[in-house]
Amino acid sequence: MLPSKKELCQSKSSHDWLQKIRPWYKHDDHFHVRLKCPAGDRLCDKQEPIPSGDGCGADLAWWFSYEAKHPKPKPPAPKIPLPKECNSVLYE
Repeated sequence: MLPSKKELCQSKSSHDWLQKIRPWYKHDDHFHVRLKCPAGDRLCDKQEPIPSGDGCGADLAWWFSYEAKHPKPKPPAPKIPLPKECNSVLYE
């Protein structure tokens, strides 16, 4: 299992890169990293800029709060058709 963001924040190493590791629901044993869209990829949506700082302060503490651990249930999201470009990955 990967170390949690909390453990990474407590490490004595440089925290410059920790701004790229952000907590996310249902991602308590792994994380995803995308640094930028590949050059020339018209289908890749650029992500919003990440907040400044290393993410080890109050925003990280919230993930250990009652509110974060017991979210209100949401109705199921409607199924959205996948783009046709996904067929080459899913069905070939």
